[in-house]
Amino acid sequence: MRENEAITFHPQAHIQEHSLENQIPFLQRTLSKPKIVTAIMQDFSKQNCDMLSTSLANVMKGKNVLLIASTDMSHYPVYDEAVKADKVTLAVIETMDTDLIRKRLDEYLRRGVRELYCMLCGRGPALVVMDTARTRG
Repeated sequence: MRENEAITFHPQAHIQEHSLENQIPFLQRTLSKPKIVTAIMQDFSKQNCDMLSTSLANVMKGKNVLLIASTDMSHYPVYDEAVKADKVTLAVIETMDTDLIRKRLDEYLRRGVRELYCMLCGRGPALVVMDTARTRG
């Protein structure tokens, strides 16, 4: 938050979001006395993701940090369509090319697959983690 004034604290953001509660117990159990900094994103725009990634990379200089993004994948087509959509998502994530990820997921959503509303609900955090990791080398 000190790095960029656009990063703010909104306690109400945590009321209906459960991803942190899913991840933190695993970290506390696995790591010895972890220092945990959490973030929830609402705006997944390229501009916002780039700003957050740059800010994180700047404050992490010289520190040993584990970055984690929590996300579900396809929402909520029938099983066979979910498998197809998730395979596309996984394949493009492997490229670590965040611009390509945005493009391919948006293209797939435009296909009009019945009941497919989302390819990656945590797309913003996933892209921020990838870009921050790339920036850090």
